[in-house]
Amino acid sequence: MKGVTDFEALNATLLLADAMFAIATASLLTLVNSLSGTPYVTGGDSPEGTDCSGLVSFVTNAATGRPIYGDQFNTGNIESALKARGFEYGTKPGTLNVGWNRGHTAATLPDGTPTSSGEGGGVKVGGGGAYQGQFSKHMYIELPQCCTRTGGGAASGCRAATASGCRAATASGSRAAGASTRDGLGTSAASAAQRDRSS
Repeated sequence: MKGVTDFEALNATLLLADAMFAIATASLLTLVNSLSGTPYVTGGDSPEGTDCSGLVSFVTNAATGRPIYGDQFNTGNIESALKARGFEYGTKPGTLNVGWNRGHTAATLPDGTPTSSGEGGGVKVGGGGAYQGQFSKHMYIELPQCCTRTGGGAASGCRAATASGCRAATASGSRAAGASTRDGLGTSAASAAQRDRSS
């Protein structure tokens, strides 16, 4: 019979997308929680302590299958570093969001958990995250959820899994779930993206 949609396959894809989203968010949250309470260390590139850009580097590295430590950027080169990791301009609910200015940066995990270092001390979970009013620039990435993990090395097979469709399957679920929600500042994700492109 022509024209019939395979709802069972669609439902299975959406359930898989939800499960992968939960795994990726849990992995990033595990990383951030393991660093929470460590001291602010200017230029720190280890689990013993770091600064704001170090923390955001760790999180974005883990999310994109890079080694967590040893591949750190700073607020002076964050935009090019995020582009190299596949980030897009603007903010988007259900994705990893990063906000920054010339002297500070912070992130918001896909589940909405904010994290930062240097806001009254070292690494913490909480605060304004990427959506702070002080940030004039924002970028986001839809995670390759099926392959994100915590630890010192790159996620094995991440790029291959992304190429085989993991990102597409999870991205469609994310878009359907949150495409019209707002970024937490009263600015739509689309207008934030436009503002960031014109900056």
